[in-house]
Amino acid sequence: MRILQVHNSYREPGGEDLSVASEAELLRAAGNDVRRHIVRNPEHAGATLGKLALAPHNRFSADAVVDAARDFSADVVHVNNTWFSISPAVFEALDRAGFPTVFTLRNYRVACVQSLLFRDGRVCTDCVGGSTGPGIRHRCYRDSFVLSAVAAATSSLARRRGTWNRANRLIAMSESQRRILVESGLPDDRMDTVPNAVLDPGPRSTSPARSNRLLFVGRLAPEKGVDLLLDAWQRLPRGHEFELVLIGDGPLRRSLRPRLPAGVRLIGWQDPARVREEMLSGRALLFPTQGLEPFGRGVIEAFAAGLPVLAAARGGAGEAVARVGPDWCIRSDSGEDWAAAISRLTDDALVEDAGRRTRRLYERHYSPAIVTAALERSYARAINDQGNPEGRRP
Repeated sequence: MRILQVHNSYREPGGEDLSVASEAELLRAAGNDVRRHIVRNPEHAGATLGKLALAPHNRFSADAVVDAARDFSADVVHVNNTWFSISPAVFEALDRAGFPTVFTLRNYRVACVQSLLFRDGRVCTDCVGGSTGPGIRHRCYRDSFVLSAVAAATSSLARRRGTWNRANRLIAMSESQRRILVESGLPDDRMDTVPNAVLDPGPRSTSPARSNRLLFVGRLAPEKGVDLLLDAWQRLPRGHEFELVLIGDGPLRRSLRPRLPAGVRLIGWQDPARVREEMLSGRALLFPTQGLEPFGRGVIEAFAAGLPVLAAARGGAGEAVARVGPDWCIRSDSGEDWAAAISRLTDDALVEDAGRRTRRLYERHYSPAIVTAALERSYARAINDQGNPEGRRP
């Protein structure tokens, strides 16, 4: 199959970019011909303002995608993030040109000005299924009224034009995310649930119970729960032998450094190979997210490494960790409750058993073979749908 992969990458590389690249690698390994059309948002102020002005409907960028699909003779076009240089106009252009299209919703931007469903330290669904007015009023995108208005106009215009319905198949990454997307007005009957692609790091050489290092892997931002984790850390019993390693970068990095308690190290952003090494030699991953993660890539990376995970019981991450057992999902945002949960990690037998469970879950639900097959099914459905216009859309 000839697959054109389309993605608007981020200035700071993150989980979405890594997932898109991993999918290309898996699809090629399965014998597919994959070409990537990657667009980067401009860095200079003048160019950025120009692209933002076109963000609701960038015909020029959409035409470039169609040209790439024609040049490649693509069987299917897989669109990922479109904010902000590509724009939702790509779906209308591909539909007019007759290319079967699949759209993976890697965040909540279709329903949220900020894309995270998170505001003022809590989950916010004020714009889900309704007007994006609250997102403008609260200046949810980069704390700017103007930029929030542009982001709101982008999703509102797409909704009015039925733009999302121009994609043949939609992909959610978890059942938790899928429910919110359907509540936002997207059609459930054309939506598939396909987890993010996480490459297999291979088996562990030692049990996680032989390590004393606990890991946090993620963006250093309020919605990721770093402050909650540090609060819990300071409540642990004196004399514990754990070490906490924070891996990631983000807006909180500068303020975190001077207030790290004893036993906590911040090593910043690391490349995927280093993250895999840390997970293969760690004791557990701590995932105290305060937001509704669409998937929680770090959780599945830990599963692949046979690493136990303590996670907040919300979003796609909580959905995955609940499969390990109820005691691994924390239903409270209390530092005291998180400290109690972390203290249970002193039980070597418990940690060893959880490591075996996470690896089995990865093999059964998230392995490369399973994700590749699910993607190929979505592509086949999109191609079939494109060839049957009477049954496509209302």
